[in-house]
Amino acid sequence: MKVDYPFFTEGYSKEELIEHFTLSETEQQFIAPFRGDVNRHGAAVLLKSLQYLGYFPTDVGEIPVAVKLFIAQQLNLPSDLSNQYPWDSGTRGDHFARIRQHTGFRFPTAKDKENLSDWLRQEGALSAITFADLFSCAIQKLRSLCIELPSENELTRVVHSAHSGFFSDVHQQINQLLSEPTRQKIDPLLIVPEGESFSTFEKVKAPPGPVGVESLKKEVHKLQTLRATEIGGEHLMGIPFKVKQLLFRRAKNETASEMRSHPDFIRYGLMTCFIDIQAMEVIDNIVEIFVSAIHRIDVRSEKKLSLELLKDIKQVEGKTQILFRLSEIIMAKPEGTIRDVIFPVVKPETFEQLIAEKKASGPQYRLLHQYFMRQK
Repeated sequence: MKVDYPFFTEGYSKEELIEHFTLSETEQQFIAPFRGDVNRHGAAVLLKSLQYLGYFPTDVGEIPVAVKLFIAQQLNLPSDLSNQYPWDSGTRGDHFARIRQHTGFRFPTAKDKENLSDWLRQEGALSAITFADLFSCAIQKLRSLCIELPSENELTRVVHSAHSGFFSDVHQQINQLLSEPTRQKIDPLLIVPEGESFSTFEKVKAPPGPVGVESLKKEVHKLQTLRATEIGGEHLMGIPFKVKQLLFRRAKNETASEMRSHPDFIRYGLMTCFIDIQAMEVIDNIVEIFVSAIHRIDVRSEKKLSLELLKDIKQVEGKTQILFRLSEIIMAKPEGTIRDVIFPVVKPETFEQLIAEKKASGPQYRLLHQYFMRQK
């Protein structure tokens, strides 16, 4: 879940105040020894602010009045006393220390930030691959360690460094698995051949055309071009698929000239992810074209077969009544002949129509259908 840098909001509902700013019995006991109502109220506000934000506010004025009043009510105070709190005195520092000891939170050191950056780069970014997700991951990690959040700008700097470092590591990892001959097969994709207007890179990115033989040929040619680079899954060993997808999207959104302007290790990393995933997408396109083409042939064959059959087949109505009449005749004159007993009641043409109708819905129909499909 994406989490922005925490700040107080303009307003809180009653339910939100209860959820985030209710003093537990233990917290009430912690606040009680503070000397005077002003100090007790100020310490309680700081305590709940730290728990809510993950850091102490820089000024009591940042805290919404509704929050301060809600906490005052829990301390049986008549009003918000925060405007009397000695924010610029040593009292605030003493309260910070006592609250940190009570909650387990501590101020972030330079080593904490370095450790956070290393963890984000090596572990956090494996699942939180976008900057926004990694930023949220950093906040959650610091909270889990009970380390107060640095300023928003400082945390942004740490996360940005880790995010860039992670992808630099990914590009380097991919490059280590590429042989020189493979690299030499990638670069020509970014060059516009003589006498043409587009690079091969732009051509293999192009969406498939309408269903048909020509589109199928183009997609097959794209696949052959991509596979000629000999890029495969072995060149992306250990790279999470979400990371490959993100690098694929980056590459797909760039032009050939933009791709050529990258340093070698970045260009080869991006192109390797692009070639691997694009080949899979082209295979999907080929399958989709085949399925759509077969469906079209099937529909056309069905229509043609129906027209052919309608020429010769007349649907027989009242089949149940015919069966009933036949049963009556047979039981009444079991010794009679078909010509003498049955044909006077049910004409031979009716039986011929029944036979034709049955053939049209049975194996013979399927054979005819297959025949017409093969003619397409």
